[in-house]
Amino acid sequence: MITPKDFITIAEFLQDGDFCPRLIETPGEQRLDGVVLQEEKHEAAGMVARTYARASNIQFEHLQSLCVDKLKAVHPYTPTALMSVVGLLSKRQRNDNDAESELMRWMVDLLTENFWAVVRSDANITLERVMRGDPGLRQMVVEKLASDPGTGFQA
Repeated sequence: MITPKDFITIAEFLQDGDFCPRLIETPGEQRLDGVVLQEEKHEAAGMVARTYARASNIQFEHLQSLCVDKLKAVHPYTPTALMSVVGLLSKRQRNDNDAESELMRWMVDLLTENFWAVVRSDANITLERVMRGDPGLRQMVVEKLASDPGTGFQA
């Protein structure tokens, strides 16, 4: 459900082509303006994930694409932050567009790269819930894990 408050970020994007925290791009690096500490990154990632979900609900692909770039810019994620973001994103409306495809690739890559760290953390409950609720994501993660013998994962 979208509320009037949800449109604040969307209006900011429509006015300026970005929203706070701003994406700073330099050669070879992307970061969010003023987001330095791990706690700030976690908070910013959650806000950006919620904005992605809103943009997805109204099929606003340009805003979705910016959100994916911003989610990538706050990397690395702790297991808890990663699962918080993936949990928020798992509730989004799915669209058939390039931003959605890029988001799925990014989530699969992050989940497979961090799979064992997440499993050994308190975030494993969220991982289990997300994987049960999203069979497509689960299949992609399992296939990628199984295809890499270095992961020690057996399907």
